[in-house]
Amino acid sequence: MRVSVTEQSGVLVFAPRASVMGEEESVELHEKVRENVKAQKYRMVVDLSGVEWMNSRGLGFLIAALSSATAAGGHLCLAHVSPKVRQLLGIVGLVASFEMYSTVAEAVGSYTRTSSQ
Repeated sequence: MRVSVTEQSGVLVFAPRASVMGEEESVELHEKVRENVKAQKYRMVVDLSGVEWMNSRGLGFLIAALSSATAAGGHLCLAHVSPKVRQLLGIVGLVASFEMYSTVAEAVGSYTRTSSQ
Protein backbone atom coordinates (compact mmCIF):
# COMPACT_ATOMS: atom_id res chain seq x y z
CA MET A 1 0.00 0.00 0.00
CA ARG A 2 1.40 3.34 -1.07
CA VAL A 3 -1.20 5.44 0.72
CA SER A 4 -1.86 5.49 4.43
CA VAL A 5 -5.18 6.58 5.87
CA THR A 6 -5.58 7.76 9.44
CA GLU A 7 -8.32 9.58 11.28
CA GLN A 8 -7.72 12.62 13.46
CA SER A 9 -10.60 14.27 15.31
CA GLY A 10 -13.10 12.82 12.84
CA VAL A 11 -11.11 13.98 9.80
CA LEU A 12 -9.61 11.46 7.38
CA VAL A 13 -5.97 12.06 6.48
CA PHE A 14 -4.66 10.46 3.29
CA ALA A 15 -0.88 10.36 2.96
CA PRO A 16 0.72 9.15 -0.27
CA ARG A 17 4.16 7.59 0.28
CA ALA A 18 5.91 8.55 -2.95
CA SER A 19 8.08 11.52 -3.84
CA VAL A 20 6.35 11.70 -7.23
CA MET A 21 2.59 11.23 -7.15
CA GLY A 22 1.76 9.31 -10.30
CA GLU A 23 -0.72 6.77 -11.56
CA GLU A 24 -0.34 4.07 -8.89
CA GLU A 25 -0.73 6.45 -5.96
CA SER A 26 -3.51 8.40 -7.69
CA VAL A 27 -5.61 5.32 -8.39
CA GLU A 28 -5.24 4.10 -4.82
CA LEU A 29 -6.04 7.52 -3.36
CA HIS A 30 -9.09 7.96 -5.56
CA GLU A 31 -10.42 4.54 -4.52
CA LYS A 32 -9.93 5.37 -0.85
CA VAL A 33 -11.67 8.74 -1.20
CA ARG A 34 -14.64 7.17 -3.01
CA GLU A 35 -14.91 4.40 -0.38
CA ASN A 36 -15.03 6.95 2.41
CA VAL A 37 -17.53 9.19 0.62
CA LYS A 38 -19.78 6.11 0.24
CA ALA A 39 -19.33 5.54 3.98
CA GLN A 40 -20.46 9.16 4.52
CA LYS A 41 -17.07 10.35 5.73
CA TYR A 42 -16.76 13.72 4.07
CA ARG A 43 -14.04 15.64 5.92
CA MET A 44 -10.69 14.90 4.30
CA VAL A 45 -7.09 16.11 4.20
CA VAL A 46 -4.47 15.00 1.68
CA ASP A 47 -1.07 15.16 3.39
CA LEU A 48 1.47 15.83 0.64
CA SER A 49 4.50 15.97 2.96
CA GLY A 50 6.18 13.12 1.09
CA VAL A 51 5.27 14.37 -2.39
CA GLU A 52 7.79 16.58 -4.15
CA TRP A 53 6.13 16.51 -7.56
CA MET A 54 3.09 15.07 -9.31
CA ASN A 55 2.26 14.25 -12.89
CA SER A 56 -1.03 14.85 -14.70
CA ARG A 57 -2.49 11.73 -13.08
CA GLY A 58 -1.80 13.20 -9.65
CA LEU A 59 -3.43 16.48 -10.61
CA GLY A 60 -6.39 14.59 -12.03
CA PHE A 61 -6.80 12.75 -8.74
CA LEU A 62 -6.83 15.95 -6.73
CA ILE A 63 -9.53 17.40 -8.96
CA ALA A 64 -11.58 14.16 -8.86
CA ALA A 65 -11.21 13.83 -5.08
CA LEU A 66 -12.27 17.44 -4.52
CA SER A 67 -15.25 16.94 -6.86
CA SER A 68 -16.29 13.69 -5.13
CA ALA A 69 -16.10 15.26 -1.69
CA THR A 70 -17.94 18.47 -2.57
CA ALA A 71 -20.63 16.67 -4.60
CA ALA A 72 -21.44 14.66 -1.46
CA GLY A 73 -21.55 17.81 0.69
CA GLY A 74 -18.05 17.25 2.05
CA HIS A 75 -14.73 19.00 1.86
CA LEU A 76 -11.12 18.18 1.01
CA CYS A 77 -8.05 20.29 1.73
CA LEU A 78 -4.30 19.89 1.31
CA ALA A 79 -1.45 19.95 3.83
CA HIS A 80 2.32 20.18 3.40
CA VAL A 81 2.18 21.29 -0.23
CA SER A 82 5.73 21.49 -1.62
CA PRO A 83 6.78 24.62 -3.53
CA LYS A 84 6.95 22.61 -6.78
CA VAL A 85 3.44 21.22 -6.35
CA ARG A 86 2.09 24.65 -5.36
CA GLN A 87 3.71 26.11 -8.48
CA LEU A 88 2.16 23.37 -10.62
CA LEU A 89 -1.27 24.06 -9.12
CA GLY A 90 -0.75 27.73 -9.97
CA ILE A 91 0.25 27.01 -13.56
CA VAL A 92 -2.92 25.01 -14.19
CA GLY A 93 -5.10 27.50 -12.31
CA LEU A 94 -6.01 25.31 -9.34
CA VAL A 95 -4.48 27.23 -6.42
CA ALA A 96 -7.79 28.90 -5.61
CA SER A 97 -9.65 25.58 -5.80
CA PHE A 98 -7.93 24.09 -2.74
CA GLU A 99 -7.55 25.23 0.83
CA MET A 100 -3.89 24.62 1.66
CA TYR A 101 -2.34 24.41 5.11
CA SER A 102 1.24 24.21 6.33
CA THR A 103 0.56 21.22 8.58
CA VAL A 104 -1.92 18.40 8.95
CA ALA A 105 -2.84 19.74 12.40
CA GLU A 106 -3.81 23.10 10.87
CA ALA A 107 -5.85 21.36 8.17
CA VAL A 108 -7.65 19.16 10.70
CA GLY A 109 -8.20 22.20 12.93
CA SER A 110 -9.85 24.06 10.06
CA TYR A 111 -12.76 21.62 10.25
CA THR A 112 -13.22 22.33 13.94
CA ARG A 113 -13.29 26.08 13.30
CA THR A 114 -15.70 25.66 10.40
CA SER A 115 -18.14 23.40 12.26
CA SER A 116 -18.21 25.67 15.35
CA GLN A 117 -19.11 28.78 13.35
